[in-house]
Amino acid sequence: MENTHENHFVMCTQKDNTMSFKLQVVQEIEQGSLSTHQARSKIVGRLRKLVTLIGKIKHHQICQNLLNKK
Repeated sequence: MENTHENHFVMCTQKDNTMSFKLQVVQEIEQGSLSTHQARSKIVGRLRKLVTLIGKIKHHQICQNLLNKK
């Protein structure tokens, strides 16, 4: 069951880019200040940060669970 829970976190990160962030990226492309390649890099970078943050939260929860069991 724990494995399913972890997969849920990974899959949810694909949805974590807010609509306002997406619209901002589209607007930057339309204005010519951002190429589609740069936009992709910007979005992927944001997703990586979110995945890292989720990993840190998950690690903290595991450590807390181990400490509570002692």
